[in-house]
Amino acid sequence: MSRKFAVLSVLVISLAFFSGSVFAVGDEAVRPVAGYDLTDANYDFKWNETPWIYITGVYSKDFPYTEWHNPDNTATYIFNQFEYIDGALNGEGVEARYGWFKPYAPNDWFTIRMAGTWTVYGVDGDGVWLSNPASFNVASATPEPVSSALFILGGAVLGIKRFRKKSV
Repeated sequence: MSRKFAVLSVLVISLAFFSGSVFAVGDEAVRPVAGYDLTDANYDFKWNETPWIYITGVYSKDFPYTEWHNPDNTATYIFNQFEYIDGALNGEGVEARYGWFKPYAPNDWFTIRMAGTWTVYGVDGDGVWLSNPASFNVASATPEPVSSALFILGGAVLGIKRFRKKSV
């Protein structure tokens, strides 16, 4: 009987180790999403899209907040306003909270956005960072080919007009 137990224990520990769940802290999750009321992770945003952060599984008596680090780590933004947050009481009377966060004024997304990889930490109401930060990429704005062609065409027309004035 003890041999079966030992083999089973080794098997369970090996599975846990190779699945990467040995060091799991809790059931909280911090992930970037495309908008309010969405829970599927989105790791790539276009320049004109606003990223949201979905946090779930936070056990705290106080509301969680988010800490946003820009791509070159020159600024950190704290956002504790949320679009929606809710939860259910656990056995200790503490809520398992979840909600959606996005940058709000005075530092709304279009004021602070920067191309590159952003890192966002979820922080529970007690000031403790949640287990894993969320990271997402923001693509830089690139001009459309038609806009570039019109710009070049306009410059060429102005150059030709100027050349003709000088030669007359």
